[in-house]
Amino acid sequence: HELHNKELEVTDADKPFLVDLKLASVDLIERAGDKILLHIGDCIGPQVEMYNERERQFDIEIDYPHFLDRKIVLQIPDGYKVKNPDDLSINLSYETNGKTTMAFISSYKIEGNKLEITITEQYNQVRWPKIRLRQFYQDYQCSSRF
Repeated sequence: HELHNKELEVTDADKPFLVDLKLASVDLIERAGDKILLHIGDCIGPQVEMYNERERQFDIEIDYPHFLDRKIVLQIPDGYKVKNPDDLSINLSYETNGKTTMAFISSYKIEGNKLEITITEQYNQVRWPKIRLRQFYQDYQCSSRF
């Protein structure tokens, strides 16, 4: 793997911290009859981490607003095809007073034997009412097909 712009002193918004790595894992694959299921979302870990299994008692507060950009490139083996690529397109975005406050947006493109998934995750404020995050999580669960 390679790390770019890893110096903690970097404050230039045009120089994001980058991690470039290659991953090979059988844990992402599941057989279902004659099909192979690939759990591609597991490559980025939990997409929404600010929820509880039980009813939330308090509003949500994070340490700082943050923005994550991810790109996953999958080599499709010869003889295989991606059966439902449109399931990789998700667009959840919430606004307050015309400004995006949180979002999970993903898209894809297939070129030859490469599937490229682009994922943007945004949390642009530090506090949300618990009801707002509950709705975001419910919408995410309903639309998530990763």
